Amino acid sequence: MGNKLYVGNLPRSCREMDIEIFFTQAGRVDAVQIIKDKETGESRGFCFVAMDTEDGALKALQTLRGVPFKGEPLIIKEAVPQEPRGKRPGFEA
Repeated sequence: MGNKLYVGNLPRSCREMDIEIFFTQAGRVDAVQIIKDKETGESRGFCFVAMDTEDGALKALQTLRGVPFKGEPLIIKEAVPQEPRGKRPGFEA
């Protein structure tokens, strides 16, 4: 497991600082990146949280998953690197 987490079911009004403060319950937070719609600039309802250590990420996953954050239970998973865009298997020209 790495130290980066996917966090879903976020209220659209939350800020990166809100998430950082919440995740410090599990350890030191290196970075929070809320994913925003390219056209509107509004939150898409999920973010990525990079914890200082792998142990911190594991603790966050175990202790904060499903915990209400601003009224909604958080979805927390290990972040998986995105496949490069472009050619996809089975779609070769």
